[in-house]
Amino acid sequence: MHDLHVLYQQMEQHLQDEYVHSEDYLTLLTEQIPLSDEIKGAHIYIDGFYQFTPQQLLVIEQLLLHAEKITAAFTVDRSYHDKQPNELDLFRMTGKTYFQLYQLAKECGASISEHILEKNNRHLHTPDLAYLERQYEQRPVKPYQEITPHLTVSKSVRVNELKLRGSSERNSSFSERRRT
Repeated sequence: MHDLHVLYQQMEQHLQDEYVHSEDYLTLLTEQIPLSDEIKGAHIYIDGFYQFTPQQLLVIEQLLLHAEKITAAFTVDRSYHDKQPNELDLFRMTGKTYFQLYQLAKECGASISEHILEKNNRHLHTPDLAYLERQYEQRPVKPYQEITPHLTVSKSVRVNELKLRGSSERNSSFSERRRT
């Protein structure tokens, strides 16, 4: 067994000088970042990720230590710098990554600037859609009481309940949609 180990080490040493496995690229990058003059003055933008592999986090750690500035963008519903999201949160994976990166930046001594959470105005002119988005994870569900030009019920688990409610509540959006 010892002989196999020695042979394997020699083969690995020989191959290391001539071949690079695809999994080793991030390791090589991690080793080269501290030596790069271009990284020292660089502004790095990280966007489009909802989680990082351990190797990617090692690269980001080196970037935090050596780059001038790093900006990371995440699609989340709130800031997760003080605690991780609940297991049932809609943005759990991205929130966990946000938390992980924030903690890593603190450990590296990176200065952390203001967190920008853009106010969501996409439903400014569609209050029914804004209501649906706000109530998405709320239990019990509170029915929307206005006419809904942007929403229709196409399938429901409790169709009979909706029909009964629609017929008894004249001002409900469901009864308005059913009459047309």
